[in-house]
Amino acid sequence: MKVEKARPEIVDKIIQEAGQRFGVLQAREGVHATDAIYCLRKAYWNKIDPLPPTKEELMYYLLGLGLQTALLGGDNQALAKKDGIIISPDYFKDGILAELKTTRMSEKRIEELGIPDGWKKQLMAYAYVLGVTSAVIIMINYISTEIIPRVLYFDKEELEDNWNSIANRGAILTVALATNRVPEPLNEVWESKNCRYNLR
Repeated sequence: MKVEKARPEIVDKIIQEAGQRFGVLQAREGVHATDAIYCLRKAYWNKIDPLPPTKEELMYYLLGLGLQTALLGGDNQALAKKDGIIISPDYFKDGILAELKTTRMSEKRIEELGIPDGWKKQLMAYAYVLGVTSAVIIMINYISTEIIPRVLYFDKEELEDNWNSIANRGAILTVALATNRVPEPLNEVWESKNCRYNLR
C-alpha cells in the first residue's frame, strides 16, 4: 500500500458543504445575545459584509453543531426576544435550561481557570429572559471526549446586571447597523488575536 500526504479538493468541498448545510456560512437575522456579549465590530461585520470563517473557525462550528445535532436533535432556533435581543438556547424544556459547549479544555483546566466569562454571560442572559435562576452547561472536550457538566445558579441581581450590559451593547450594535457605522471596539484582547476582520 502507498499512502500519499495530500489534500485533494474534495476535502475542502466536503467541509464547505457541511458548513452550508448547517448554515454556518449565513448571517443570522437580528441581534442575538451572543452578538452583544462578544466583539461588537465582529458582529457588525458578520451582518453587514461577512468574510467566510477561517478553516479553523469552520471546524469549531461544525464540531459544536454536529454534537448538538447528535445530542439535542438539531440547530437551536430563536426561542424568545427581549429588549430587541434574541436568545436561542441549545435546550429549554420543562423549565430546564441547558447549553452544550465543545472545548479543548480539560476538567482540570476548567477547575483552574473557571468557566469562560462569555459562556456564563450567555447562560445568564438566557436564564433572565426565560425566568429561571439556574442553567446546566455541558462542556465536552473534543480531544479526550471527556464530558464536563456543571450547574450554574444565579441570583436576581447578577442576572439583571448581566442583562443590562447585554441590552446596552445590543442597542449600540442596533444603532451601528441602522446607521452603517462601525461600532467602537468593546471587546476583550483575546478576541482580536485571530479575528478575520483585523485588516478592517
